[in-house]
Amino acid sequence: MTAPLHEPTAEAAPSAAEEAAVNAGAKAVQGRSLGRIAWERLKRDKLALAGGIVVLFLIAVACSRP
Repeated sequence: MTAPLHEPTAEAAPSAAEEAAVNAGAKAVQGRSLGRIAWERLKRDKLALAGGIVVLFLIAVACSRP
């Protein structure tokens, strides 16, 4: 039987603080869809949001007329 090539030592093993930092960083990263990114950008642009509301209002008025 052969000996393992690498034996973990106390110096090579990450400390509990390092593991907690890595795990906390992994939880902070979230994937976002293109639709979600677009909606967040639209919410920040107040002029575009107001324009969209005006367009929706005009469509509603046009659809309500006979």
